[in-house]
Amino acid sequence: MRTKVSKVILILSFLFIFNFIANQIVIAENIDLELERSSTDEEVSDNINQSEQDQDQDKDQLVAKEVDSEDSQDEMTEKNEEKLKESDEHDSYKEEFQVDNQLDQSSEGLAPEKSEEIDGEVINFNKTIIESVPFEQGTKGDHVVKLKKNLTKLGIGNYPLNPSDFYGDSTTKNVMVFQRYYGLDVTGVVDQQTLSTIETNVNSRYQVGQRGDHIVQLKKNLTVLGIGNYPSNPSITYGDSTARNVIRFQQSNGLIENGIADEVTLAKIEDMLILRLGTSGLHVVNLKQNLSKLGIGNYPNNPSDFFGDSTKNNLKRLQTYYGLAATGIADNETLAVINRNVNSDYQIGRKGVHVVELKNNLTTLGIGNYPANPSGTYGDSTARNVIHFQNSFGLTQNGIADEVTLAKIEKLLQSPYRIGQRGSHIVELKQNLTKLGIGNYPSNPSNFYGDSTVNNVRRFQLYYGVHPSGIADDITLNKINDALQSPYQIGQRGSHVVELKKNLTKLGVGNYPSNPSNFYGDSTANNVRALQRYYGLNVNGIADEVTLAKIRETLQSAYQLGKRGQHVVDLKKRLTRIGIGNYPLNPSNFYGDSTVNNVKRFQGAYNLNASGIVDEVTLQKIDEVYRSRVVKIFLDPGHGGRDPGGHGFGVNEKNIVLDIALKTSDYLLRNYSGVDVQLSRVDDTFIELEDRAKLANNWRADYFVSIHTNAWIGKGEGFESFIHTTRVTKEAQVRQKEIHDYLISRIGIVDRGKKQANFSVLRNTNMPALLIEYMFIDNYDENKKLRDQSYRSFLARITAEAIANSFNLPKK
Repeated sequence: MRTKVSKVILILSFLFIFNFIANQIVIAENIDLELERSSTDEEVSDNINQSEQDQDQDKDQLVAKEVDSEDSQDEMTEKNEEKLKESDEHDSYKEEFQVDNQLDQSSEGLAPEKSEEIDGEVINFNKTIIESVPFEQGTKGDHVVKLKKNLTKLGIGNYPLNPSDFYGDSTTKNVMVFQRYYGLDVTGVVDQQTLSTIETNVNSRYQVGQRGDHIVQLKKNLTVLGIGNYPSNPSITYGDSTARNVIRFQQSNGLIENGIADEVTLAKIEDMLILRLGTSGLHVVNLKQNLSKLGIGNYPNNPSDFFGDSTKNNLKRLQTYYGLAATGIADNETLAVINRNVNSDYQIGRKGVHVVELKNNLTTLGIGNYPANPSGTYGDSTARNVIHFQNSFGLTQNGIADEVTLAKIEKLLQSPYRIGQRGSHIVELKQNLTKLGIGNYPSNPSNFYGDSTVNNVRRFQLYYGVHPSGIADDITLNKINDALQSPYQIGQRGSHVVELKKNLTKLGVGNYPSNPSNFYGDSTANNVRALQRYYGLNVNGIADEVTLAKIRETLQSAYQLGKRGQHVVDLKKRLTRIGIGNYPLNPSNFYGDSTVNNVKRFQGAYNLNASGIVDEVTLQKIDEVYRSRVVKIFLDPGHGGRDPGGHGFGVNEKNIVLDIALKTSDYLLRNYSGVDVQLSRVDDTFIELEDRAKLANNWRADYFVSIHTNAWIGKGEGFESFIHTTRVTKEAQVRQKEIHDYLISRIGIVDRGKKQANFSVLRNTNMPALLIEYMFIDNYDENKKLRDQSYRSFLARITAEAIANSFNLPKK
């Protein structure tokens, strides 16, 4: 019994103690709750202390919360910094932050309290948060987590999906990378400007899920830059493929790769779309094709997509031509000018009344031959006429009546120096033309610009190499002024006048001493007139640009003392043929004193300026005398090369007749004057029959002689000659009779007769032609003669004599 009572007492005691402890716990919890309500600062302090204790107890746990530790961020941060250093400096263009983020202007640029989530991770911060919660090293909180997620989205840092809430060294470095990349002050502290820039780019309208025309334009721009393969009308959606293409662009241009077309990426795209040195892309190809169409540059049909030095220079040419600043950069103004002219209404395929007007205007300016009512179609002939006009006035030749061409046409049509105009300026024009030897106006001409004035202006323009429009345009007036201001006219003095006089003396004009005066007087003007008259120039006594050019050209002639060349050999041969000089058959190629003297002899004989220089007048006269006084004999030794001709007793016809022909030529040239000889071949060469005739025709020979030997199974003998069967002229018959009879009378063998045949060389020559068959090479007795070199020389001599006798050639 006593034992049971003791057990009850023990249980009751235990229950009392348990209840007391429970009450104490409740009291303690109430005290803690009260403390929490009354002292927030104390709670914060406790929490900090507790955090410090936690760090002391297990620092590794804290580090693990931080993206595999804050220290693990360093490598990625350094990579971002290196990428930023390698990339070009970016002059970031920024749209208004308020516009991009749809802010109320009254909010002073602050982010709204709420922001649409993108990928569930974008958080915007307002000014109150910035001011109350610090964004700098050492701070902690959800705002740091959100910061890290936004940096990760922008491609900066390598945080895990759930980064720590601690703002450590690596976060500071990543913020600095961000600030440097977006052109902000690099502090490592997230101030209002940094946060605004983060939000602007994180909330960019250019990222996965966005839609709109701005994305269409982005895709087109990427296509131009060679990124992606979008159709001509891409969709408005920014999908995964667009993000991948943006990453490709960012990667190739050293940008941070985030797949968002952020401010820096858009700025780089815009910069690369500007056509300048170093740019690449389809827009460069298009530029080159347009330059080619406008007549600038010489690009192939499929030019490269690289903007190099030549493209820069061509673009400068275009800019200068169209009156733009010659920067070599295709800015908007330049592109607008290119576009207007490439798409001009004045080019092949266009139609309209404006084309009719253009044709009428070209006709007025002396270009083309359009009817009174031309068609309204701009065709190939119109393009050619426009090119003619452009070439005439020093414009770029593209066949398009572009802005410059139309302006030039308009200026010419509005000129006060055109048919129907009146005024004192026209009187002055006529007087100036008279001074320059153009026209025959009285001392006081009328003030009317009529047909005769048009013709005289055209004469002047043709003479000075200006398009002969008959309108005295700026180019024409400048040429007139230059000629009238020449320092080579009466009253002028200077060393240039001394030089002119010496040059005139060299050309056989005037009789100046070795050191003439420096004064341009009447005698000098008269000598200049004599020279102008001699060379068919305008006779005005002024050594104008055309006269001076003619003097320089003549003094640089290849036919003067000291010169060498085949042309000198040919000159000597021609002089010999017309009886001047006694050069060997193969004269040297040197123009020496004897050649100078022979040329002077010729010039004196034909009343030319005896300068000893073969100028164009002398050369023309030599040719004229040569054609009129020299008989041109073409000798054709038959066969040759692979064609041996007849054969007998070890001898081929081709070799026998070549030897006779060469010796005939030599004898003619050595013993007769007024004759020239050319051969179809001078060695063992095969020449087609038609080509033999063609050579003679091209040389314009006076007579053709084809030399052969005969053959007929060893049974033939004698001499015969042939002319053509149907193309028989009286001269051909006379020449055949004279030459045949002369030869047969001296050879003393069987005369087989004067015959006719349809041989190719007789049929295809344009001059009288004769074919000779001397003897039969397969006849033993006649072969024996043909084998004898001295007999062949005899045949050559009598053949030359027969030709000379027929043409009455004088012996030397």
